[in-house]
This record gives sequence, structure tokens and C-alpha cells, in this order.
Amino acid sequence: MLSRLLFTGGRVFTSDSSMPWAEAVVVAGEVIEFVGSTDEALRLAGDDAVRIDAAGGLVMAGFVDVHSRVLVTGDSLLKAQLGTALDLDELQRWVSEWADANPEAPRVQGAGWLFSAVPDGRPTKEMLDAVVADQPVYLEADDLPPREST
Repeated sequence: MLSRLLFTGGRVFTSDSSMPWAEAVVVAGEVIEFVGSTDEALRLAGDDAVRIDAAGGLVMAGFVDVHSRVLVTGDSLLKAQLGTALDLDELQRWVSEWADANPEAPRVQGAGWLFSAVPDGRPTKEMLDAVVADQPVYLEADDLPPREST
């Protein structure tokens, strides 16, 4: 028989609009068997269930994505670091400095620039041509452009 886990002692967020909160959860293997009252969970889990006291904390289902992008991270460190440039002048200065420091590079590269650093959050090629007119420039953004308010 599969050993069960019994989570009690905290608030259980269910994501179910008809019952958004519960007291306890019973899990068997990879299956959530029950979400509801502590009394019912105790009855369903059985005496041999492994009991986990949430100690007043929050219990919720989750998806955990555990991976790293070691090569991409390492590669980005070789580029102009633009994440703290607060305005266009600063962004342009750092792009220009990287280009000057890497004259043999086939392209100017930067990482982490923010849309908030450029006027109206809309970058243009002219903004880059003003500081590096003779090389292609590839800059990776650190965020999404601001959404139009509706």
C-alpha cells in the first residue's frame, strides 16, 4: 500500500473558486487525493500517513522549474552590462565603451537593457547609430516593453 502524506496545521490555498481555502491535504505518491477539513483528511489518510505540520504556514500546489542556463549566463557576462542604465545617455555611453574596448568584435553586444531607459520605452536604430554607426549592435532586453494602458 502506498504511504500517504497528510498536511495539516496551515491554510491550504486550493485555486478552486467554489472552495478557495481548506484545512488539510492528503497526497498519495504524485496524486492529491483529498483537500478539505482536517477531520476528513485524518480519516482518509489513515494511521500510517506521514504527518506534516505546516505550523500555521501556507500550503499550495506548485510547479518547480529547476534548471539553469550556465552557458547563456556565462555568455551574457561577456557583453556590455546594461541592466542599471537609467536613461538613454547612460545606455549609449556603455554601448560605446564596450565597442571601444572590443574593437575586434564582429558586433557590439549588450545584455539586460531596460525599456524604461529609452524615451517612451521605444528603442530605435537611430539611438544606437548615434554611438556605433559602423557595426551591427545586438542588445538583449531584460524585460518586456511596457503595455499600453487600456
